[in-house]
Amino acid sequence: MRAFRNSGDHKKVMLRLSEWCDEAAYVHREQDGDSAPDLQTAYARLVSDGVVSRVRHPSSSHATRAFPTPKV
Repeated sequence: MRAFRNSGDHKKVMLRLSEWCDEAAYVHREQDGDSAPDLQTAYARLVSDGVVSRVRHPSSSHATRAFPTPKV
């Protein structure tokens, strides 16, 4: 994951994140096995434990991580 994060297109986009986004957060997680969590579980973890990234024009929900619930 670290190699992906620090190279290629992801790295290029991340340099512009603070300009393009009004909300941005990430969460570190470890897992057993290969399967990713379902969307609702990932969302709940992001809201409870997420770290907000710096953005130039944050929304009113940014600091509190009160992001809209994802729609499946």
